[in-house]
Amino acid sequence: MSGKTFASGRFVMRFYPAREEVESLAVAHGWTQESTVQKQPPFSGTEITWSSSGGGSLLYTEDEMTGNCHVVVEATNREEVQRIGELVVDELHPWEMPELVFAVDTAPDEIELGLSVIRLGIAAPPRKDEEVFRRVRSALTHDDVRVRDMAIVATTYSPWPDYVPILRGIEQGDPEPKLRQRSRFVLESYADAGIGEDE
Repeated sequence: MSGKTFASGRFVMRFYPAREEVESLAVAHGWTQESTVQKQPPFSGTEITWSSSGGGSLLYTEDEMTGNCHVVVEATNREEVQRIGELVVDELHPWEMPELVFAVDTAPDEIELGLSVIRLGIAAPPRKDEEVFRRVRSALTHDDVRVRDMAIVATTYSPWPDYVPILRGIEQGDPEPKLRQRSRFVLESYADAGIGEDE
């Protein structure tokens, strides 16, 4: 699509994979499958794109590392983004943000907490949301190494500058070498994108 493009947030599906359900939605509305891309490690997964007659596109992504999948809508006008986004919500029933927040707050154990934080991170908007940030920050400083590990992954979807000093603290002082290395990798990706804590 040429010119300015508008995009929705990431709609996180309730189950993985959801390829058949998304494809059924696309077929039912007469959208054309444009591409299928197999992503390589460390971000293994599949991306499938469909285009609508109204100048929009539906991008479905499977994330093999976290066992999650999500949908993003893009279009050359906001109306088409809203129209397709409403179809996604009505027909695919993705997680809603209050549900994702509630799942973090009520997680019964550390593993489910970490998994819930990842889903929350995937759904996070491009600009900082205080509710999301507070929960991911808490997970980044959790006593359990598994929760911290999954929280680092959660910061990669919507890279907010506010994460930088926390990630740097993990890189420099976490007792787990794997987490120090992962934080370093994430910080490098932030730097490559021009994202720093002073923004």
